[in-house]
Amino acid sequence: MHIGSLRKSFEQKWGTVQVSALAPMLSDEDILRACEQLGHRWRTSPFQPAAVVRSMVYRGLHPDKSIRNVIEDLGADEVFGEGKSITESAWCQARSRLPEGLYRKMVKRKAADAKERFATGWHLFGRNVSIFDGTTVSMPDTPDLVEAFGYANSKHGHSRFPVGRVGAFMNGAIPVITDYQIESYQTSEIQIFREMLPFLEEESIWIADRHHSNYVNFVLSKDYGLDWVTRLHSRRDGRKLAKEGEPIGENQWLVTLHLSKETRRQYPNMDLPETITVRLIRHDYNDNGTDKTIWILTSLLDPQRYPKEEIVEAYRSRWGIETHYNHLKTTLDMAVLRSKTSKNVRSEIGATMLAHNLVWMLIYEAAEYTGESPERISFAAAVKIVLKYSPRICAASSAKRIQLYKSMLKRIIENKNPHRPGRKQPRMVKREKKRYPALKTSREEARRAA
Repeated sequence: MHIGSLRKSFEQKWGTVQVSALAPMLSDEDILRACEQLGHRWRTSPFQPAAVVRSMVYRGLHPDKSIRNVIEDLGADEVFGEGKSITESAWCQARSRLPEGLYRKMVKRKAADAKERFATGWHLFGRNVSIFDGTTVSMPDTPDLVEAFGYANSKHGHSRFPVGRVGAFMNGAIPVITDYQIESYQTSEIQIFREMLPFLEEESIWIADRHHSNYVNFVLSKDYGLDWVTRLHSRRDGRKLAKEGEPIGENQWLVTLHLSKETRRQYPNMDLPETITVRLIRHDYNDNGTDKTIWILTSLLDPQRYPKEEIVEAYRSRWGIETHYNHLKTTLDMAVLRSKTSKNVRSEIGATMLAHNLVWMLIYEAAEYTGESPERISFAAAVKIVLKYSPRICAASSAKRIQLYKSMLKRIIENKNPHRPGRKQPRMVKREKKRYPALKTSREEARRAA
């Protein structure tokens, strides 16, 4: 929302003091329209869908995820009148009444708003770009969640809590989540990816790691009118493919991939062609004094129309989604969820994704207002500033709100991360934890044993 059009938004009476700094981007009309489109009907009560959604967004941003904290910061006197109280049970019931697909719909809508507003000048070869990656989240050990998501059994051993698998697409131009999906741990990341492919905009380009570089994904993408850029799977030999391919430029070849018998047996009901033609690119680079090579596969076959350098740079941008998963799981603390039912777990993830998108929209709003670049603005600092300014903005008059909003945008711009090209950190911790043995059963069983 442009600064000049804020007055009308700030003159509205919001249903909660929480996240008032984000209210211009999360209006009642947006939320209620999404509810109506999902066929949701709500009764007249203080807990209207808009107030509950903003409370969930606030919970996603705040370091204290307890329901008691949400209730205490809700501002009962402002919302319900002096002397009124709110119970945790009432809030939880209102949260459970919202339709399950509401947050996913709001995430996609806000991503579209961000793209239209801030990403109009960036495309790869005039095409939209979506970056995919997956991650996992842990949750309480309740019977409902165990049945819905199951335990993880990986190289690190059997998990002691249920684990959900999350897949998400991020916009290649502006770091907002465009779509996401959460399934049980037993559902593979590739399956989630394939279920989400039909929802990508036609003629867009997806970028993913080598895990998704497989024959079936390439065929499905062609059927959906999509192109791709991905790294060559580790099971394929890049040098052998290059030797068999047709050279079309320096370190570039057109190669033919053949449908394997194993793939045919695995997908007997799919109409898979016997061969497909792809473009293989070899990229040599130096990493802190070490010479390295990566092999990239793409469906963008024409080297004149789609220069190699731009494709390599587009693939390297894939690492951006790793940073944003860190924002979600570390800064917003989504790695360990608090909800105890499958529906509320999905709502908690959706609200956190929505909070992530809204903060990044605010960061780009601040960059646009001040003329600065948004690339190095600190996401963690922006979250803290939103939480700090929201009560002040809500309590101020409509004229004062605009001044506070501008002040908040300037404060966000002032907090920048240092430029650290090529920075690497080992995935290790130095500080030792208390050396208690791991609890591998339920607490109730452990108490009986003790």
